[in-house]
Amino acid sequence: MRKNETTRNIGPKAGSIKEMVSIPAGLEEYVNDYKIHVFEIAYLTEDQVKLFRSDFRIVADYFVQKRKNKDECEEDISR
Repeated sequence: MRKNETTRNIGPKAGSIKEMVSIPAGLEEYVNDYKIHVFEIAYLTEDQVKLFRSDFRIVADYFVQKRKNKDECEEDISR
């Protein structure tokens, strides 16, 4: 997925676990330094949401709709 104006990486150090977490001395060798990418799902485009093939599509669509129409989504929750 390409980064664009509607999809944003989060955090100044988003990239690896060891960059984001304070690891006590002596434990560094036991922590895998996985590379990670974090996205604000609410800023995906409709086309990007449609690419999901699992139930996560429903969740992603909800977050996008909530960002666009905050008042309408709150009414749905209260029902």
